[in-house]
Amino acid sequence: MCRADKSSSSGDGEGSGGGGCSPTITYIFGFCTVAFMASTIALAVVYNQEKDKAAAAAQRAGDPGASAATTDTTTLPWPGSDDPIKAAIEGGYGMSIARPPPGENPCAGMKLTEGFENHQCKVGDVVQALEQAGANVTLGYSGGINATGRIPITEPYWKEGLCPVNVHWHLGAEHYSKGEFDENGSGPSSYRRQLSAAATKDDADTHAHADASAHAVEEAQGERDLAGNARLGFQCNLYSSTDPKYNEPYDWNHCIGMEVGQTYEVHWPHSHLGDCETVNQYQTPFYDGVFCNVGLLGPSGRTTWEAIGVHSQVFVIVNDETKYYPDLIKGMVVDPPNGLGVELTKYTGSTTGTSRNNEICSKYAPITWHVDRTCHEVSASSFDKMCADMKTQRDDMSDDLYAHGARELVADFIAANNQVFETGSGGRKMRGGALKSKKELGEMLDHAVNKAYIAENFQY
Repeated sequence: MCRADKSSSSGDGEGSGGGGCSPTITYIFGFCTVAFMASTIALAVVYNQEKDKAAAAAQRAGDPGASAATTDTTTLPWPGSDDPIKAAIEGGYGMSIARPPPGENPCAGMKLTEGFENHQCKVGDVVQALEQAGANVTLGYSGGINATGRIPITEPYWKEGLCPVNVHWHLGAEHYSKGEFDENGSGPSSYRRQLSAAATKDDADTHAHADASAHAVEEAQGERDLAGNARLGFQCNLYSSTDPKYNEPYDWNHCIGMEVGQTYEVHWPHSHLGDCETVNQYQTPFYDGVFCNVGLLGPSGRTTWEAIGVHSQVFVIVNDETKYYPDLIKGMVVDPPNGLGVELTKYTGSTTGTSRNNEICSKYAPITWHVDRTCHEVSASSFDKMCADMKTQRDDMSDDLYAHGARELVADFIAANNQVFETGSGGRKMRGGALKSKKELGEMLDHAVNKAYIAENFQY
């Protein structure tokens, strides 16, 4: 806004140029206007160039009619706008889906396979397997395998030099937390539990008698998952069929086969042996990342459960941007004011997945698990952003852009007894093995919802 020039000595208080603008100010505003128009045009040109690149990529892929949203050169503003120019002006941000330049991947093929084939959990009455996952993580639970000599990592993984090497998730929860994700949970398509149960049993029978490597089994399972036959695990106790945030569809751009209102258990494998802080840190399959520098295990003096760990957190997908977390690829969400990442059960177990059950066990054990016992809501856009981040990694993570099937709950006889429980009360830790009686346990519990269950079922 211009003001009058009052430098004149005219008695009416108005200068000879009353109501006019200073020429200098006029020139500045004119220049700024031209500059803004030029920058807007430049931004539009860049946008159109990106669209042209996307169309060219689609044509090279043999799909001339494909939209830019189906290619890896899509520009996506976050959150929620389909117009990158508008998003930039309104304070949003854009993400170009592109990978780093090609280069050697030192982790490729580093998965250990020989001697790590799935095996019988028990022969006769003799348990053959080491402790397995996912187990019951309810506060106070203790399994049947004496693993007190194998103390899980209790500090945050980053403090012990472990980095995340992958992220993937399972349909429903593989772990069990009474009152959070259990047999009473529900979701928008709970019927899939029954539909997939028969297929899972057939798979288990096949795996028990077939001479197939764990890798081949997992590849076959991946095909079944994409076909919609993934085994559904436990669901959270949050879903409501009348609440729009659990039922309103979301337009997914990057994740495959996801469903608003459904429960998913996210796993972030971590390793001291990963190619940490490089462009090769994230790998699919996750075993390549976990064992990338396996030669360091001996010189480090660490055991497997001191060198390898997994974060686990269970979410219900909601169409609600107030539940947005932008960096899911990095690991468990720790947000104490909102209750995320504070109620933890830490124990030693194994790798999971539906090629294992309570008859066929994993040999990738023991490793540390940090499991959030509480179910949380997270926005669909958070998950889609994670999938977009996965697409930007040098290694191809496309085999982890959809939910994998959930292993059945690990039976007591192959679950560890070395649980360390952290509660929201200042990060207080309790060891299951240190509790002497059900009465003492009941007095220590913070959550009334678990008292009756543990009083009836706690083993000691």
